[in-house]
Amino acid sequence: MVRNYFKIAVRTLLKQRAFSIVNIIGLSFGMAASFIILNYLNFERSYDTFNEKADRIYRVPMQITEKAARRKLSLLRIRR
Repeated sequence: MVRNYFKIAVRTLLKQRAFSIVNIIGLSFGMAASFIILNYLNFERSYDTFNEKADRIYRVPMQITEKAARRKLSLLRIRR
């Protein structure tokens, strides 16, 4: 049964070359983009996990203007 599916797929690829090339290129670009996104997400989530006390790491974002009229300071816990 699987052998017949491969025969039909090869015949279709040979019959409709342009359509098949466009589909294969689109599939490869999609797979490459998803791999890059997953790799980036894995990198971002693993940041600072080498530390023994990674659950104690905090991020302190600050926003200070030139005249120091407005300050914003908050303490954010980094979730794992």
